[in-house]
Amino acid sequence: MNANPGRPTPFVVEWYRPSQRRAIVRVVLLASTLVTVGGLTLSLSLRATAGEPSLAAVAAVLGGLAVLAGPLVATLGLMRILVDDEYLLLRSDGVVLVRGRAQTFVAWSDLSGAMPAAEVGGVALQRTVGPPLIVRGPFDDLDPATLARRLNHVRRKALMNLLRPA
Repeated sequence: MNANPGRPTPFVVEWYRPSQRRAIVRVVLLASTLVTVGGLTLSLSLRATAGEPSLAAVAAVLGGLAVLAGPLVATLGLMRILVDDEYLLLRSDGVVLVRGRAQTFVAWSDLSGAMPAAEVGGVALQRTVGPPLIVRGPFDDLDPATLARRLNHVRRKALMNLLRPA
């Protein structure tokens, strides 16, 4: 339902999400390393009971703790990645940058353009007034220059009222 009958309801044109691939790989590698090292330590401690029983007991406890910590590290790490949601939404009325619970809206008329921001691997949205809005990257299968071109293209179409809902 449109709250403002004089204006059309904004619609989503495109959206982009920064890649979480590196963070996910890091968490999975850490968790799998903990489980593997813990399992090896546990199995070796069970075979080495003939030598030093107290050392074998300590190794068994440490190995068991590592095996239990691996899935816990994976679960908590992946939950943290999923909670820190960030995406760029191109709507018919402007750009919305969502970072966690914070949303920043910039109308197309308040945006002078977009350009690649090499220092963050993302895009800088140049506002007509105020500092640029930095969108961190990298993006899956999309380099910053291509994203900046897409943003500028959608901006031009929006300012000429050429955008239509799909």
